[in-house]
Amino acid sequence: MKIRTLRVGAYGRHKDLEVAFEGDGVQMILGPNEAGKTTLLEFVRELLFGFGERTKYAFGPAANGKIEGGASLALDDGTAVELRRRKGRKRTVSGSVAGREGELDEEAFEAMLGGASDGLFRSVFAFGLEELAAGEKSLADHSVKSVLFSAGAAGSADPKKVLESLDAEARKIYTDGGRVLPVNKLLNELSDLAKQVKAKSIRCESYEQRRRELEEAESEAAALAAKLLEASRELARRERLAKALSPWRELAALRRDRAGLSAPEGFPADGLERLNAMEAESARLAEERDKDRDDAAKAARELEDLRFDPRPIERRAAIESLVRSIAAVEQARRELPDDRRARDAALRDAADRLAALAPGWTPDDLRGFRLTAEARDRLDRLVADRDARAKALDALASDRARVAEELDDKTAALEALGEPDDVAPWAALLAGADAYHDDVKECDRRRLEHRRLQREADDLLPRLSPPLLDPALASAQLPAPPREAVERFKRDFQRIETKIEADEKRLVDQEAEADALGREVAALAGRDGDIPSRDVLHDMRQGRDAGWDLVRRKFVEHEDAEAAVRAWLAEQATDAADLVDAFPEALARADAYADELFRHAGTVAKQERLHALRDRARRDRAALDELKADHESLASRWRSLWSACGFAPLAPEAMAGWLDRLESLRSLQARLAENEQEGRCVRERIDAYEARLAAMVGRASAGPELIAAARERERAIRDAEKSRADLREAVRRLREKAERIGRDADARRAESSDADGRRASLLKDLNLPETWDLDLLGRVLAGLAEAAGELKKADDRGGRIAAHEARLAEFDPAVRALAAEIAPDLADAEPERAAAELHARLTASVADRERQAALEKARAQALAEAARRDDRLARLATDRGDLLRAAGVETAEAFRAVAERAAAIDRLDREIEAKARELDRIREADPHGAFVALLDDADAPALEAARAEAEAARDRLQAEKSAADENVGSRRQALSEYERGGGDAAEIQEKAASRRAQLAEVVDRYVPLVFAQHLLRQAIARFEQDARPEMLRETSRLFEMMTGGRYVRVDRPEDDEGPLQVRRVDDEVLEPHQLSVGTREQLYLAVRLAYALHYCDRAESLPIVMDDVLANFDDDRSRRTLRALGEVSRKVQVLFLTCHPHVIDLGREVFPLLRPIALAARPEAAAPAPTGPPAEAAPKNGKGRRQRTLLDLSPSN
Repeated sequence: MKIRTLRVGAYGRHKDLEVAFEGDGVQMILGPNEAGKTTLLEFVRELLFGFGERTKYAFGPAANGKIEGGASLALDDGTAVELRRRKGRKRTVSGSVAGREGELDEEAFEAMLGGASDGLFRSVFAFGLEELAAGEKSLADHSVKSVLFSAGAAGSADPKKVLESLDAEARKIYTDGGRVLPVNKLLNELSDLAKQVKAKSIRCESYEQRRRELEEAESEAAALAAKLLEASRELARRERLAKALSPWRELAALRRDRAGLSAPEGFPADGLERLNAMEAESARLAEERDKDRDDAAKAARELEDLRFDPRPIERRAAIESLVRSIAAVEQARRELPDDRRARDAALRDAADRLAALAPGWTPDDLRGFRLTAEARDRLDRLVADRDARAKALDALASDRARVAEELDDKTAALEALGEPDDVAPWAALLAGADAYHDDVKECDRRRLEHRRLQREADDLLPRLSPPLLDPALASAQLPAPPREAVERFKRDFQRIETKIEADEKRLVDQEAEADALGREVAALAGRDGDIPSRDVLHDMRQGRDAGWDLVRRKFVEHEDAEAAVRAWLAEQATDAADLVDAFPEALARADAYADELFRHAGTVAKQERLHALRDRARRDRAALDELKADHESLASRWRSLWSACGFAPLAPEAMAGWLDRLESLRSLQARLAENEQEGRCVRERIDAYEARLAAMVGRASAGPELIAAARERERAIRDAEKSRADLREAVRRLREKAERIGRDADARRAESSDADGRRASLLKDLNLPETWDLDLLGRVLAGLAEAAGELKKADDRGGRIAAHEARLAEFDPAVRALAAEIAPDLADAEPERAAAELHARLTASVADRERQAALEKARAQALAEAARRDDRLARLATDRGDLLRAAGVETAEAFRAVAERAAAIDRLDREIEAKARELDRIREADPHGAFVALLDDADAPALEAARAEAEAARDRLQAEKSAADENVGSRRQALSEYERGGGDAAEIQEKAASRRAQLAEVVDRYVPLVFAQHLLRQAIARFEQDARPEMLRETSRLFEMMTGGRYVRVDRPEDDEGPLQVRRVDDEVLEPHQLSVGTREQLYLAVRLAYALHYCDRAESLPIVMDDVLANFDDDRSRRTLRALGEVSRKVQVLFLTCHPHVIDLGREVFPLLRPIALAARPEAAAPAPTGPPAEAAPKNGKGRRQRTLLDLSPSN
């Protein structure tokens, strides 16, 4: 898919913006910040996949929420699509598709996109610099499988990490063999509860009777459900028949119309269009043929009038060579006098310098003299050594004087210190100072702790009342019961009180429910009369069975059962005189009562429910009375527990807190005693240390002052000792330094004689007097170098003079000879002017010859085009005759009549096929023959009546099914009530139901996690098999192009869990973390582009939209990446947005025909970048003005 024209109605900053794309290649859009580039990218995404309900682009022109836009699209198969989309909830897509009838809707457009989604487009086809930077960071961390698979995901999610996360979440819920995980724990609890229910549930004959009745009710409900399903199916079939009648009749009418039309066999449906096209093309070709013949005749006439001289062309190489030399010859004529004067001046200057430096030397001697690099290096080393030696001797003399002065000062200071004192006694005394300070702090802390503990005790004592009347510290010794006993009573009270509260609430609910149900049953009994009873029915059936037993005994086994018969007749209270009449009457009465019971099944169930509720309420009230008695007994035992303390206890909850406070009081009492003992010990240590301090210092004072005086004395002794040691070490170092300076000075002076020898050797090698010192030698060498430079200038000028003279000697004869051969009229002209004139004549001859060739080519092409059009006209005439013969006619008018019938037949065939498909959709799975046979014999009233009858039957069965479901519910409720009569079984069942609900909730969380793992593994496996090899090849190709061949291949490691590997041209293999950031970004871009190409090869392609992805690249890297994008644009449309003008310049280098788009800072419209001459003035009133769009600036233009 390619976007040909983009129309933004209202979206963010943009309003009524129309831009057009045409042709292939990379389209580059330039705009400054805030110009709306990112807005344009988001508009493309939402135009294709829908405007969001809440969008951040509802501002500016779109502030009122009326976001809309459109595009002209070209699908991969060439189909043109006009798309319009607006923001809304219904019918947001409209448009048309070339060659198809009907309006384009959202469903049809989604089908054109081939299943592409907004997330796929955002993650693969539309991205910017931020996504590129995030992607390159992921390359070093993700495996090759993760990188390739997640290239098409929303984001850069690692599938391995996703699988690990899903598995970790699932293992938090359930594992095989687990015990404490939620599912395992709930399953174990349900198993235990099932065993408890089974152990506590009542199983008796009455229970079994209710269970059988429930099974019968469920069986009856299931049978009704099957009938209801069948009735619903029959209703659906009747509805399909009624719905299909109208299409069926329309299909029959179409078939009748089709049967009345005929056309020649094999006649094309578009015959009329083909004939019209042939006639139009024939007229156009005839006109073009005549024009070609006129063009050929015109070219022939111009050829006859054209004449030119071929001689300059024959000597073209010589003329062009002379023309190329004109500038050099003119330069030689100008520069030759100046060069001669400069050469003579340089020779004189060199001779003067040489005479002053070396009177016996000639210029040739100077040319022969060369100061070699080795000699220059020796001279430089001699000068450097001399300077360094003099500088070193000066520095050594200065150092010797400074060291002698420092040595005298240090020696005098050492003598002034005198004899040292002993510091050991003071150090031993001060070693205990830290312990003394700690003891002082501890003593203060103990005093504060004592006051705090006393305050806590004072605060705590009032909280012991009640039940204590006058609490004191001695109350801590009260014989209170153990906490375990209090907690046991507390649990017992809570259990009994909770049970009493729950039973009272349940009893109230039961009585309220029984009262409501009793009122409802009374109302039903008042409406329907006496309510049947299952017990009465049971008695009737027992009487019936007893009568049947008497019939069998009397008439089958011929027993004497008269007494039993009379007793049975009396029991049945029947008017019949004998068993033969009475038994059928009893049988009918039992069946009638059963029918009556079935008709009032709901009322009977409610009455039975009422009896069950009242029985249960009586049992629960008795149990409640027993609980209250147990509560009173427990309270008596509670008061006995505290009798030894001499007060009446509060409730167990309050006494538990009271025990905590009593325990706190006991703890406070113990801590007070301990604190007093420790405080006395600390005070004794403080007093002893202060006595030692006073003895050493020699006076009595406070402890901190004595410690400060002792520290001052110790510091003075230590400072004096340290100064004495430092001075001794300084004196020793200074004496050693003075000796070292003397030795260095002697060594430097000894180096002078060696330097004199090397100087004499250098002067000898240069053939210069050995008595010269280095300064004189340097001045002479510098002067010789200057003289040699002047001599070099003179020699260079001489070379130039020789070259000028040789050029002039060659040019002038050549010009005269060529003029005499071709243009004798130029023989006396200046050589330069003659050469220029010859070149002008050559240019005119070449132009005339090219004109002749162009005319001959144009004449030949025009004649060839005329002949080709004649051939095409002949073929068209033949095709027209074949078309008329296929229709069996001779004239175009008759052909049109046949063609119109053929077009009508084609239209009817398509309509018949569409109606047949519509009928098949309505028919669904019904057999075609039977369905059509019913439609053939049906009419609308009959079908509607049959449908209404089926609907009534369905509704009747629905009502019966609802009644049966109510009966099942009442039976199940009765059975459940009976089961709960077993005591704790009901509570266990309620607990089990709660656990089942919890299990269902946990399983609802567990199953999606397991299913998601399975689906993700399947997707990765399919991707591994189908896409990865091709993606690696495409990634390698693009990456090699982006890096200019430096990296030649992208490989997978032996272990798929490792990262990608890139192979350099020197065959070295690197991983992403070893690459530069820019190269990693290129690698990630290559992966994404490879996935885009892979996707577009298998589905409808989508445009790639990129926002400033080259911002971090240098120019060379950007050029190579743009070339890769140009390669991608051969298959997929590429739109490139940027705010950097230099990127556009690079684009022009890579794509010479590129003309970028410039978005204005206020993007009401897109204007082209100013690359050509100024546009003409706009016409007045705006008429005839053409807006430049993206079409004008595409590479194809």
